Amino acid sequence: MPPPLFCARCCWRQALPSEQRAALAPFESKWEQLPDERKARMLKGAERYQSMTPEQQAAARERMQKWKNLPPEERERAKKHLDDWQKLPPEEREQLKQRYRDLTPEQKEKLKVRREEFRKLPPEEREAIRGRFRELRRLPPEQRKAIRACAEDKSVDQAAACLPPVATPPPSKGHGRP
Repeated sequence: MPPPLFCARCCWRQALPSEQRAALAPFESKWEQLPDERKARMLKGAERYQSMTPEQQAAARERMQKWKNLPPEERERAKKHLDDWQKLPPEEREQLKQRYRDLTPEQKEKLKVRREEFRKLPPEEREAIRGRFRELRRLPPEQRKAIRACAEDKSVDQAAACLPPVATPPPSKGHGRP
């Protein structure tokens, strides 16, 4: 019979089965300070980890190491992206996942290269491009499709030129003053 789910309030050595201790070892030193909600999420993750193949476990360890090495501002941005993703309607998330699955291996590789190019840009330039993409989402689908076609085989900075300029609000009239 498998051990009962560990109580998030219990201490590390008392109640964690050895498999969970191994999976969560990087967090041992700060386990007692973690909020119970986070402990519970981590324990669920440890259970999933135990059911993975050795290859899946290696990939998960690699992702955890990458996460650990991310600067705090990158982690915050990643959390925001996840939050935005989870706020999308399930149908839209599924459509986006399907669009990615439908890409050819060459298109997926291009996307990976462009993502790496983007990450190398200075933060202010990346933010400016993100702002332009937010504007892009507001355009009609046929206009977005034309912009995508324009950007298809270009580098990140060249593709940004395909985007319409960010709309700026008109200057204020001075609230009735001459």
